[in-house]
Amino acid sequence: MAEFATKARGLGFTHIEASAPISPQMLNELIETAVSISSIRSNCPAVMSPRGIPISSLSLSSLVKNKQMETISFTKKTISLHLHDIIGISDHRALGKRDMDWEMEAKHLPPGIVKVCEIGKLNNEEQIQGVVNLLHKKGILNYLEG
Repeated sequence: MAEFATKARGLGFTHIEASAPISPQMLNELIETAVSISSIRSNCPAVMSPRGIPISSLSLSSLVKNKQMETISFTKKTISLHLHDIIGISDHRALGKRDMDWEMEAKHLPPGIVKVCEIGKLNNEEQIQGVVNLLHKKGILNYLEG
């Protein structure tokens, strides 16, 4: 987690979102880094739900009512406003590299909202270069947010 946090800081990110594959131990390691956590993505950390269901098995679209309700309950605790680019309907692309209209997005984001860049593993470090500067240029981040 320390290496991930160092890379994120080097790319200009000031905060990190904790996400589903993070175990409780990894979450503790992330907390101890110099990069702040801005939000927690459902389902994180990867633990058992209060009813003993593995968090990774929970699904909002479950046809089993108690699993669906468990998912809703857990997700309410971790709801948060992620940003990523798209290619057609394929998402989680590095911002500014594909088809998203970032000027339009900037106009519709509520003031003061936490902005999380959700960039999938399919993007390499080179594709992520310049994302923070793009967000500043498009008016999505101001320089006080960093």
